[in-house]
Formats: sequence, C-alpha cells, structure tokens
Amino acid sequence: MAILGKVSDAESDEIKTLMERKGALEDLFLILGKQGEMGIEVSTTQLYDRIVDDMKNVRKEVSNWWLRVSEKHSWQYDPENSWTVDFSSNEVHLK
Repeated sequence: MAILGKVSDAESDEIKTLMERKGALEDLFLILGKQGEMGIEVSTTQLYDRIVDDMKNVRKEVSNWWLRVSEKHSWQYDPENSWTVDFSSNEVHLK
C-alpha cells in the first residue's frame, strides 16, 4: 500500500463524516432486508427510495471530495483505484 500524502484535519473530518453517513445507509439496507425475519411489517417503499437517493448523493459527495482533494494536492486520481484515509494520521493510502 503506497502513501500518497496527507490531508488536513478539516479534510479528514469531512471525508470521515461522509464515510460514516455511507456506513449508516448501508446498515439501513441490511436492516430493511432483515425486517421480515424480525417480524416487522412496515411499508418500506418510501423509506427504501429515500435511502437509495441518499446513498447516490453520498457516493457523489465522496467522489467529489476525492476529486477536489486530489487536485489540491496534485495527486493523479483514478476512480478505479482504491484510496483510503487513515484517520489517525490523515495519510492517504493507495491500495
């Protein structure tokens, strides 16, 4: 895993918030998929559609964050690559 560089605390906080939001939405998908097993009968169409829309938005925000930060730091961004931020050091890693 190669280290590309570091992001600022503010940049790290911003992507961390986005990734936490994305994780929460993924958890909601899992919960909706298991609601029958839990004996819950709720109309989920509206909720599901809202989660899908929110997931699309957060994925776009994450992509825009990577584009903006890579341009600022002169990193060659390729959406096909897997980049991560180590939140303890703010280092950006390319897998």
